[in-house]
Amino acid sequence: MVRLLLYGAAATVVFNKFFFPSLSSVVGTIAAFGTLGAGFIVRPLGGILYGHVGDKFGRKRVLVSSIWLMGISTVA
Repeated sequence: MVRLLLYGAAATVVFNKFFFPSLSSVVGTIAAFGTLGAGFIVRPLGGILYGHVGDKFGRKRVLVSSIWLMGISTVA
């Protein structure tokens, strides 16, 4: 909960200028809150999906695949 509060405060003050400099202040703030909302919704869905796959195929495989997915996304 604290993390959500801190991200929300940072989204209003910093993220709109740092991540969305070409947008206006209001649109940048809305875009920052949009990323917060997307992560807030998608994270539990990913946990449900990966939890099911982890129970079926093994948690080590799911851990390795999630690390690979994060690494490939970071490089891209």
